[in-house]
Amino acid sequence: MHTIALSLFLSILPPVLDIPVELELCMLKAELCAEDAAPMLGMCIGVDEPALEQCIEDYEDCAYGLPMASDASCQAERTWCALEAPFWLDNDDGTLLKHCIEIAEICPAY
Repeated sequence: MHTIALSLFLSILPPVLDIPVELELCMLKAELCAEDAAPMLGMCIGVDEPALEQCIEDYEDCAYGLPMASDASCQAERTWCALEAPFWLDNDDGTLLKHCIEIAEICPAY
């Protein structure tokens, strides 16, 4: 039964794609920026919202026009979770954060 549930869960995740190095670098920079702006999802010292918003803007600028930047992928989902999950801490019933934790566990890190 557990194997079936895991298979169903994995089938709804975006695929892990072979993305261009330039896009991978944008994603890595964005994830590092988000970690600086909201360490451990803001649980330690809080979320620096202006800094996190700047991380999002910088990622969008970096990825703009790159091949596969707007394609659904496991890597992109992981990056967007890093950038947006800290904003959900007070406004989420746990569903979105749980999704991002699952993404972080399954999708490759850089």
